[in-house]
Amino acid sequence: TPYLKCLDKLTVLAFAATIFIAIETIAVKQLSIWGLPETVAEPIDAGLGAIMCCMMLWGFYHILWNSSAEWRKLNGMPKADVNKLVEAQKRYSKVDVAEDLAEKK
Repeated sequence: TPYLKCLDKLTVLAFAATIFIAIETIAVKQLSIWGLPETVAEPIDAGLGAIMCCMMLWGFYHILWNSSAEWRKLNGMPKADVNKLVEAQKRYSKVDVAEDLAEKK
């Protein structure tokens, strides 16, 4: 479903954000070790952290918006098209077939 795909994308986004924030923090700490005053390093660290958070939130909402658009498309489809979509998914997913067999019993 679109929301399961969305969770995969969000997991990747969370890992990427964590890595970028770690790199940014290490870089700013390294600058302070090299002699950049703490009064300059801390605002840079905070500013870059805020930028990273904004980028992460933008990506999060972008992913959710696209996933909800897929659901809106599915909800607006004629019933015959939805049935065709379900049949196509059943052909490619053994889990769906197994669940359908369990429901029929």
